[in-house]
Amino acid sequence: MRANRPTVAHMFLRYLPVLILFVTGWNLALPIADPGVVPWWATPITPFHGVFLDNALFVLYLAAVLVTGRSQGRRRLHGIGTWTLGLILLLSFLGCISNLINLQPIREMGEAARLALLGVYFAAAVGWANTHGPAVILRTFLLGILAAGLLNLYFTYHFQIMGPFGVPALLGQNGPGGSLGLAAILSCMLLLIAKGRLDTIAALAAFGVSVTAAAISHSKLGALMGMLGVVSFGFVLCHLAANARTRKTATLVIGALVIAVFLKSEAVVAALLQVKTVAEYKFSDGIVGENEEARKAYFYGVAEIVAANPLFGVGYGGFYKAYAKANASNKTWDEDPSAVVTGTANPHSAVLYYAAANGVPGLVVCVLLGLALFRMFLKAFVPLGVAGGVLVVCLGAGCVIHAFTLPSLFSTAILYVPAAVACSMIALRTPQLHAKRMRAVRQPFHEAAATARAAQQPGVSPL
Repeated sequence: MRANRPTVAHMFLRYLPVLILFVTGWNLALPIADPGVVPWWATPITPFHGVFLDNALFVLYLAAVLVTGRSQGRRRLHGIGTWTLGLILLLSFLGCISNLINLQPIREMGEAARLALLGVYFAAAVGWANTHGPAVILRTFLLGILAAGLLNLYFTYHFQIMGPFGVPALLGQNGPGGSLGLAAILSCMLLLIAKGRLDTIAALAAFGVSVTAAAISHSKLGALMGMLGVVSFGFVLCHLAANARTRKTATLVIGALVIAVFLKSEAVVAALLQVKTVAEYKFSDGIVGENEEARKAYFYGVAEIVAANPLFGVGYGGFYKAYAKANASNKTWDEDPSAVVTGTANPHSAVLYYAAANGVPGLVVCVLLGLALFRMFLKAFVPLGVAGGVLVVCLGAGCVIHAFTLPSLFSTAILYVPAAVACSMIALRTPQLHAKRMRAVRQPFHEAAATARAAQQPGVSPL
């Protein structure tokens, strides 16, 4: 007779987080194209207006937890993790206040609600990582990005939407390009904390796809993040090679890379030369080129918006009208007028987005949230050695690039899932460090007690 047989509800709660994490990564790297260009299933699915599939699945998970009274995770969120969660929820609260003050449409409240949901998602992901292990959570998330990245590359080459010098340009331009650029660094994170062959294989596959996609992304920004991933990859491989337990895996990987570099296949050489030519073309005007110069107009425009609305900003949907009134918009860069209807106008920067939407409080909270996340990664990975420190520096640089060129760093899970992994690593390491410190503190007292007992016994020297 079987005892403690898992119920349907238990199995549902056990595997639903896996699906949520996979779909979250999947949505971040899917191709973005005009309707009808790619199949509907190859684009981000929204079961309800403005609600993506991963958000809907997580809401379903929360409802199941409330009904059953059990969650699939040990919640051990304290210290820097609690502070980070508080900042996410505070940013959501500021969005609600700004929308109410500026009389924005009710649909704009959805953006603030999504931020609050992401905060709960972060806390839940920490619990999942505490239960199943940080590497499992990051692997599942990266597998979603890997699958969508492969799909994006397939449609990119299938439709042959050519960029410069005959190399196809990644579908979706900077959106999936930015996510895949960060995924190259996150793949190195998984490789560093891998617990088995499945983690290693997933990390290497995700790294290869992410770097390839970043190399053909629309702008140089994705390519820069891909380069940071390559730097991280080199240091992580050296770390693995120095570790006897992982030396065999690292040797195989390094050998495969050497063979690939010196492979005399004409197709491989031609592809590498094309990528080299495109890279030279992208960076021919330096890191700060014509497009990046045009982005400066957003800084001036947002500065005028914040100066006019310092306390509450203009709300999530008020950027277009406020930017149109700014003097900077009359000189350089204008938003698409259709954005005033769709509400998609933004300053192409997460920091500027929340500064314009929520005023000075939004800017301060946004900066504090970025610093809290960076500190969390430092505490989690610097103890792993030089490779961990370089990985955090590269991740921080990639996040800065992402935050100042795309508006989605804090409004999607691209950074919150890795942050949950880092928070779990700190939480799981803390009891071990505490026990080690207690042993160090108690050892002198134990030695003194043993010496005293030896001195009381006749014929036994305390020395």
